[in-house]
Amino acid sequence: MIPPGASGPFSMAFDHFIAIEAPYDGGNIKFRINNGEWALLPASAFIANGYNRTINNTNQEGANPLQGQPTFSGIDEGAVVSSWGQSRVDLSSLGLEAGQNIQFRWDLGTDGCVGLDGWYIDDVRVYSCSLPTVQFVTNSTSINEGEADTTEAGSNECLRYVQKTVTVKINKAPSAPVTVTFNPPTGTATEGVTADYSFAPASFVLQEGALSQDVEIRIYNDAYVEGNETVVLSYNLSTTGDAKPESYNQEHKLTITDNDFLPGSTKTEMMFEDFNLGLLPADWFIIGEESFPDSWGVVQNPDVSLDPGGSPLLMIDSYAAGRVAMDKVVESGTFNTVGMSSIKLSFIEFFYVYPSGFREKGMVDVWDGSHWHNLLTQSQSTGTSGSWDEPAVRNITIPVTYANPAMKIRFRYIANNDYWWAVDNIKITAENSTQVESKITAVPDAQYLGPHGTAYFYDPDTKNLMAQIHNLTDHDYGCTTVAIDRIGQDTTKWIGSYHITNKTFKVTPTYNNPSGNYEITLYYKASELPKFNGTLIRSMGKSLGGITTSNNPASSVAESVVSNQFGSDYSFTSIFHSGFSGFGLSDAPPNGPLPVTLVSFEGKHSTEGNLLTWTTTSEVNNDYFVIERSKNGRDFKLAGRVEGVGNSAAENHYKFTDTGFPEGISYYRLKQVDSDGTFTYSRIIFIDALSGYELKFFPNPVQSVLTIELPDNETKAVNIRVINSAGQEVFAKQNVKSKNGSLKLDMHDFPSGIYKVILSEKQEIGEKKDFHLSVFKL
Repeated sequence: MIPPGASGPFSMAFDHFIAIEAPYDGGNIKFRINNGEWALLPASAFIANGYNRTINNTNQEGANPLQGQPTFSGIDEGAVVSSWGQSRVDLSSLGLEAGQNIQFRWDLGTDGCVGLDGWYIDDVRVYSCSLPTVQFVTNSTSINEGEADTTEAGSNECLRYVQKTVTVKINKAPSAPVTVTFNPPTGTATEGVTADYSFAPASFVLQEGALSQDVEIRIYNDAYVEGNETVVLSYNLSTTGDAKPESYNQEHKLTITDNDFLPGSTKTEMMFEDFNLGLLPADWFIIGEESFPDSWGVVQNPDVSLDPGGSPLLMIDSYAAGRVAMDKVVESGTFNTVGMSSIKLSFIEFFYVYPSGFREKGMVDVWDGSHWHNLLTQSQSTGTSGSWDEPAVRNITIPVTYANPAMKIRFRYIANNDYWWAVDNIKITAENSTQVESKITAVPDAQYLGPHGTAYFYDPDTKNLMAQIHNLTDHDYGCTTVAIDRIGQDTTKWIGSYHITNKTFKVTPTYNNPSGNYEITLYYKASELPKFNGTLIRSMGKSLGGITTSNNPASSVAESVVSNQFGSDYSFTSIFHSGFSGFGLSDAPPNGPLPVTLVSFEGKHSTEGNLLTWTTTSEVNNDYFVIERSKNGRDFKLAGRVEGVGNSAAENHYKFTDTGFPEGISYYRLKQVDSDGTFTYSRIIFIDALSGYELKFFPNPVQSVLTIELPDNETKAVNIRVINSAGQEVFAKQNVKSKNGSLKLDMHDFPSGIYKVILSEKQEIGEKKDFHLSVFKL
């Protein structure tokens, strides 16, 4: 009997001497708790020196009554000598608790012939080595973000989560309560109820009667492409008693597998396993308690390999197991295939069949979220597949109808005294959606758009791509929906003489921001823009509430747009400084609010100061212009103010001379303010007060391509250097050709940061002339 109040885990150890004919004779242990039914002590309960052989299953008269069971069996062939050893068993894994009785029975079976010496048992003891030490029960776990299926009512109900339980325990009742307080988690994931994860409680007390505590970790499924991330939990202890940290399991590492991928026709590797690190519990699971060769296992043997790099590999060996009926399964961890296409499974194998006797089978199945489906069955009739020298390569297509957030695969082997099945280099690949949606959205896609987040929006029914939004501020928009609210080819009338695409989008956040700052990308099929393309598209237009033919000019905005090829279709990207509403592509000039049509904004250095000039061709409720100046192109301050005309359909010219500029380069922008207080910004220009030369460049900040307009249209070529914030030259190119005084610099692959772009022009007479730009890469 285990004394009441005793602290586990409880263990049993015994010494024994084995000299038995293998694999026909053998012995094992049965147990029962509180006079219950006798049961086989499972192999998984052994801490050290467990069963080493399964008795042959001959089904003959006089066969060992333990046939087919795991046992202790064998010594050196032909000998009757052996040596004493010790085996240890984890009794707590059997469900044994304080106050219960447990009994053991050692069973020995034989086939009745070729007996050797026997099995000797001595020094059986049941004990507990527990100390009041604190530890995590496990040191690692993993979860796929796509498994999130729970929502909370509220503004962030689109942010689904999945919950993982991590347990902290003390191995014996302490002499005084111990307070466990979590340290700030480390790892690459971000903590927060609208970030990657949250957990509770942050602290708790362990004491007699409460020797363990479950910690609930919530993992949130956002629409951000982040890659796999980690959370590392640790804690500190506070007590007046004898509790102390255990010598192991003082950290728990949670791996979060991201289920989001950059849109495009990119093949994505969902899973790869070469077993070089063994059978990781977070990635693969062997069903059942037996070990190799009686079940699947990772084999490390220089004489057994499939990969040219050598073993290890995953294998099950019916020949080595002997005459034992087996039906053994090994499963992969889960991976998310929702919205994926071209899902492929590949692996290399040696499936070796015995040509007669039991009809062995090897099966590969896939899980669709509720049922297993067979992908491959090979058997005695299909024959041997591969060899050690030339393994067979299997490439299997997984139907997209099986796609689900928690897909997994399994290998199942059924045999009895046959040969073996060995596999290696198991890989799952898939392609993310490359289709652009062109239908009206029945149910808008809702994704959480938090501070500085980048969310991708797909039609919930077709999984086709609609839009991408990058929040450039600390503002939390909460759950944000995107829908295609109109469709059609080319354009229709919008405001005044301007047009906008028939296909338009509507963006609705929970918490809008009239002064927001965000980058939005809209996706169009080439067939939707058969005529309205190229230079005809001048901007991305936006109107409050949605795009219609009767939009109020005062609530409509047009901003610069950058077009990129997206396979055979297109993506269009703009940066706005206003609230979300309706969006489309337009032929309106990209100058901010449409009520004021700004057709030019120029600047140059003069003897009086830095002279800024700009021209409008129409104005509605234009109150005034604020001239803002910056030394670094990012932090702007007031430089002056010029009153607007108000309402006008004529061309109006404005100018302002800045006399308070610092020496060197100054950056300028206009803030146009309406009579109702709404405002927008112009593009940024700069003036070099030393050289008097002016360059125009846009957009700034830049996402991909920076356009630079040289001050002299006759300039044919320049040299370009790009310096990062650490002073390192990261790009250099000589003799870059310009076209009509304009050139483009592709900064798509540059990391986010601040860069100095230096353009050098060789003069026919005199010294070389340099232009310096300060560019922000998002």
